[in-house]
Amino acid sequence: MGLKEILDKKRYALLEEEQHQKQEAELQRQEAELQRQAEERQRQEAETQRMADAAVPPHPLHGRAIGLLDDYVRGQLVLRKEGKPLDEAGALLRPFAIALGMSLEHFGELQVEVSCYDEQSNYEMLQMLCNELQKDEEIICFLCDLVKLHGEEYTLEGDFLDLWRSVCMGLFHLSSEETAFLERFCARITKGGQSEYGDDFGKMPKELIQYYLLLPMVENGLYLVIDLSSGANSSKYPVRSTYEAPKLEDSACRTTELWLRRIPAGSFIMGSQQDELGRLCNETQLMVTLTQDYYIGVFPCTQRQYELVMGDNPSHFKGDDRPVEQVSYKTLRGTKRGGKWPIDSNVDENSFFGRLQGRTGLTLDLPTEAEWEYACRAGTTTALNSGKNLTSKASNCYNLNEVGWYGKNSGYCTHPVGQKHPNAWGIYDMHGTVEEWCLDWYGSYPGTAVTSPLGTESGLVRSIRGGSWLSYARFCRSSSRSGSRPSHEDYYTGFRVALRP
Repeated sequence: MGLKEILDKKRYALLEEEQHQKQEAELQRQEAELQRQAEERQRQEAETQRMADAAVPPHPLHGRAIGLLDDYVRGQLVLRKEGKPLDEAGALLRPFAIALGMSLEHFGELQVEVSCYDEQSNYEMLQMLCNELQKDEEIICFLCDLVKLHGEEYTLEGDFLDLWRSVCMGLFHLSSEETAFLERFCARITKGGQSEYGDDFGKMPKELIQYYLLLPMVENGLYLVIDLSSGANSSKYPVRSTYEAPKLEDSACRTTELWLRRIPAGSFIMGSQQDELGRLCNETQLMVTLTQDYYIGVFPCTQRQYELVMGDNPSHFKGDDRPVEQVSYKTLRGTKRGGKWPIDSNVDENSFFGRLQGRTGLTLDLPTEAEWEYACRAGTTTALNSGKNLTSKASNCYNLNEVGWYGKNSGYCTHPVGQKHPNAWGIYDMHGTVEEWCLDWYGSYPGTAVTSPLGTESGLVRSIRGGSWLSYARFCRSSSRSGSRPSHEDYYTGFRVALRP
């Protein structure tokens, strides 16, 4: 072998080693990225669960003696074993424990204990509980929780109805009349609540009626889902709650179902910083505190959703999963009582929200400006809810391209919702797409910190947020605001549904 061949062989060996090292480095980089993504998913899942746990409303028995609550939970678990295995009940039992004020570790210990009971232990546990629950409200709560903890698909009939009646009359020795009142009540719980207070539930406290008939639809999930598929002539839209986010590959979440996301109570700085690119003079900063959780639409209301409520589609740019536009504030809330916010919070019966409220029993409405901006920001303080600022206040804003359709990238038309990146709370299209009506009269912000603001008592134009497919980038920022006459409608203005307590 000559010198040239030896040198070439060594050079090839070095190149091969260098290539191998590059491949190893790339594999390590990919593994590190996969690990980072897995850790980020775990962090997001943990944060989602933490927010869900923090938002569970307190149970009517919250704060009672720990010994009583322990036996109360044991009794529920004993009867739960008559229906479904305990290990299949996590989604229902977790918020139940949190609502009672019990640590999840302690609750887990009770589950393990009860899973080991034999028939004699089950019987003795229930007899002991019967002697402890002396107050009517405690017995009512136990029976209502028994129905709720059996599962969402349950109806009060068959074998479980026999079990439920035996608990009423055999364990708690309720009269046939009391059992009949409670049976009507618990049957309503299994149908999703939506109480009409004209129903006869005996001497049951109104507070318990409100807790078990109004809260169960929203207390157990991060998302509230309204099934609109029965259409504009329906008398009732089914409502459910879930921890699972909408699956974008399923068009139902944008057409026949209306998805709302729970927003946790909290404080934030409303308005924009002095040096924010594109800032306008009507965005003076102030501290706002929202004292209660509320829900807001995951997407702007789409044309199919609007059509299933109202029976028509007024939009210029047609498409079932495109945002509805050419809707006025008056169309959405009405011209009589619906035009008097905030002096009167009611809506007209035949308005969009009047029909939606009548078919769900929920106080669905437009969000206030504060609720809109808080939900849009999702913890950010930047111009965009992605955590980024504008790169241009007019056009060619690369950061805005990620999260919204505006004058530069829209092709001057609307697009199906949910195509851009969501914010940290999983809410889409709050930058651009269509500008959105808010409840408030448009006016100057107050000069001091405020709590759950409702806007000024009177005005000429109603507030609008978010910018649209026609807007410059500066008008699509989180803090950008404008207004329009309540009767105004055009092909760049839509809305988003909200639900407040």
